Amino acid sequence: MEILFRQAVQRYGLPPVEAEVLNFIAAAVRAREIGRDPARVFVWMVRHRKWDHITQAQEDYARRALARYRQADSDRFRPDTTKGVGEMN
Repeated sequence: MEILFRQAVQRYGLPPVEAEVLNFIAAAVRAREIGRDPARVFVWMVRHRKWDHITQAQEDYARRALARYRQADSDRFRPDTTKGVGEMN
């Protein structure tokens, strides 16, 4: 998921900030729940930043998932302080 996020940062100009990480993961949750062609839904949401389609429950699930990622590795989805402002590891 982190690799996909980094690709989206480069390809679609998502700012590599905490709020966008959460939106990105929540979009994956939303796309998976829709069931019909989740990959296409996910790409559409990310490309067009359709974060308003994400429910509070989906955001909460994404927040817990992000916490689990970071419990395994605290550097997950964090900006790299040795690079320019806002660039990811």
